[in-house]
Parts: sequence; structure tokens; C-alpha cells
Amino acid sequence: MFSNRNHSFRRSLMTLALGLAMTAGVTVASAKESRHREVLTNSAEQRDNQRDYRDDRTDLTKLKKAVKQWRQAYRHSDEPGMKAADRVIDRWVAQELRESRTDVNEARAEVFSSTGEVISEAFDVGFGNSHPRSAGKGQVAELRDDRRDLRDDQADLRTEKRDYSRTRAIAAELDRIQSRFDRHAASRADFERKNDLLGELLDMAEAEVVADRREIVEDRNERREDRRDR
Repeated sequence: MFSNRNHSFRRSLMTLALGLAMTAGVTVASAKESRHREVLTNSAEQRDNQRDYRDDRTDLTKLKKAVKQWRQAYRHSDEPGMKAADRVIDRWVAQELRESRTDVNEARAEVFSSTGEVISEAFDVGFGNSHPRSAGKGQVAELRDDRRDLRDDQADLRTEKRDYSRTRAIAAELDRIQSRFDRHAASRADFERKNDLLGELLDMAEAEVVADRREIVEDRNERREDRRDR
């Protein structure tokens, strides 16, 4: 009888050890899959950021050229030149409004996704273990990184909303001023105000390029972190 109990005890220990090993294997596999997905996501974001940087630089160049042309045409009372520049500027503003609206929607989606990642990771750390203190250092670090990413995404959303709102306001004011230019009723104050608004659009476009460049630098840092983790 004792021997049977001893054999049963050993079988129980073996079953428990096998179960723990399988659980550990699943956990490691899941962690590897999660890390692989994160690397793929980072790579896609890096390509998107590099494309945005190229596109925004091209857009900035177009706007600079059109604004310079408009200013020179106004100083020389070159009405055809002003109208030609206005057409380019109008197309630029319309495109910027579309892209800015898309950026707001994408930033909102990023916040939603990041929020889900934080909730999921917090659940794993706080409830997925027998006790929060039993969470591995990797899990805690992952949660810290996810929370940082969420804060960054929330800040990006605020910036995108602010830029979209300001671009809409500038576009509306330019339309009002342009109606007086079209009627040949524009004053010196109208010229100065339009000139200021075009300058603000240039500043915003340049700020986008700077932000894109900063994103690319952050991408490089993330790639280095990915290589260290692998």
C-alpha cells in the first residue's frame, strides 16, 4: 500500500512538473509571438514615418514656392501671377485639411489601441499571476513601456486636433480675405493679414517636417532596442 502511495506521489509530482513546463513553454512562446508582432509593427511604423517625412518635405517645398510667388506678384501688382499662386495655395490647403483630418482619426485609433495594450498588460501583471509581486521584470517593464506609449499617443492626438482646428480656421479666414481680393476691394491690412496667415501655414508645415524627423530618430532608437532584446 505504501509503495502504491509512493508511486502515486511520484506520478503527481511528474504531472505537476510537466504541467508547469508546458505552461512555461506556452508563456515563452506567447512572449516571443508578442515580441515578433511588436517588431513587425515597429517596422511598418518606421516605413510610414519615412514616407511621411518625404511627403511633408515635398509639400513644404511647394508651399514655400507658391507663397514666394504670391508675395512677389503682389509687390509688382501682377494679378495673373497672384491668381496662379493662389490656385496652388488653395490646392495645398485643401489637401492639408484632408490629411490633417486623417491624421486625427489615425491618432485617435492609436490611442484606442494603446489603451487596450495597457489594460491587457496591466491585467497580466496584476491578475494573471498568483500575486502582483510574482510578475516578472519583463512584464513590469512591458507595462511601463505601454503606459509611456499611451501617453505619447495621447499627446500626439492633442497635437493633431490642434493643428486640424487651426488649419480650418486659417482656411476660413483666407477665403474671407480672398473674396475682397477677387472684387479688387482688398486693403493694405488685408494683404498684411493674408501674408501673416500664409506665414503661419509655412511655420506649421515646417513644424511637421521637424516632427517627422524626430519620429525617425525615435524609430532608430526602437530598432536598437529590438536588436538588444533579440
